[in-house]
Amino acid sequence: MTNSSDAALCSRDHVWCVAVDGKNGPLIVTANGKEGGRWMPDAADDGLQLSPLPSLLRLADGSATVAVQARESVMYSGGGGEMTTLRLLHIRTGEAPRVVLSVPWKTDLMIRACFSDKDTKARAGACHDQYEFDGQLAVAQPAKSGPPTLTYTAKAQSFPRGVSRNADSLSLPPLKKSDLIWVSDRDCSYRRTLSFDPASGAYKPDAPLPDCGQYTSSQ
Repeated sequence: MTNSSDAALCSRDHVWCVAVDGKNGPLIVTANGKEGGRWMPDAADDGLQLSPLPSLLRLADGSATVAVQARESVMYSGGGGEMTTLRLLHIRTGEAPRVVLSVPWKTDLMIRACFSDKDTKARAGACHDQYEFDGQLAVAQPAKSGPPTLTYTAKAQSFPRGVSRNADSLSLPPLKKSDLIWVSDRDCSYRRTLSFDPASGAYKPDAPLPDCGQYTSSQ
């Protein structure tokens, strides 16, 4: 359980607190009022906006985990949006924060546009292809020591019917009003159980995650 404020996110007993220094990090961890470590994404992820979720979890062995959103803004011709991944960090006194899980989290994209009245007519007025991805993480089973077992649930959908980031929507047959609906992607709407693997020091799913780059990649 946690309490949050504009300055920091803390466990209720205030043994552990985390805060982001500025818009783009680093994430600063404090233990009993003293700085206990800092964390930044890899250099390849430079420019991501970090924000901790209100889910700082105390563990039985005295350590803790905290979930951090890493948000990226993307721009396309005629559109744009945001893509977010979730990093779960394990924090322990005297050690640097360590990433134990990284999963797709939130996506809201608008791609393509109408550049003429002909385009608008062919698209039935729905000029943007839209893609949404939503992830949820929950504790499935507490552990006597160390990180608990987690459940990760993902839902993905697109609008209008039939669009794909792998094809030019304007090359498709004209849309009908019946096509102006959100369509759930069955392959990218799934549930996984995540168990902590001491050998690798990270969480592993009970089955591989599907390739959902259509929703989770900026390319």
